[in-house]
Amino acid sequence: MTGGVRLLRLWPWALAVSLGVAGGLATARWSTGESAIERVPSRPEWTIDRFAGAEAAGMHTRARIARIGLLALSRDEAMYYIADRDADGRRLREDCIYEVSGGELPARWWSLTVYAQDRFLARNEDQAHSLGAAGLPRDAGADAWRIRLASARNGETPWLSVRNTDAPTLALRLYRPDAALREDPLGIALPRIERRSCAAGRAP
Repeated sequence: MTGGVRLLRLWPWALAVSLGVAGGLATARWSTGESAIERVPSRPEWTIDRFAGAEAAGMHTRARIARIGLLALSRDEAMYYIADRDADGRRLREDCIYEVSGGELPARWWSLTVYAQDRFLARNEDQAHSLGAAGLPRDAGADAWRIRLASARNGETPWLSVRNTDAPTLALRLYRPDAALREDPLGIALPRIERRSCAAGRAP
């Protein structure tokens, strides 16, 4: 049997193996990726992995958490919400200015942290990676608070820096969440992320 004939007979097997490997990799990425993450109906800019930190977390959830680098505490200790877009569904951008606003959240304490596109803290010296509930100024006569999300500070407004993030992501951590929130993680009134302006010359 010539080499050419042998190759012709082997190529269907090689194709089947290649397709199997590619399909397996695609399935693994799908099952450990955003397909398993839910958007919060009232604030669809935010997402949550319902099983992160839960005792019922299966192998896909554990693999997903390992892949994205989230050190998830138990559900009784903390719950995690992630936002990568604004209230109008547009991807967050380094060259835009946003206002993040909200009120009291159903937890003992909470924090907001901004990450770069590579899921690490932004590589800058602004010392404005994270803010917590304690000490945030409230609007007069209300529990509402506001944070500026931008590449530069502006006055005394609480500020999170997105400088050197390219496409930033926000992580909201709720520590010691209320029992009602643990039971219904999609029913929470989360902060609103509104785009105020962007650098000229770029598409929306």
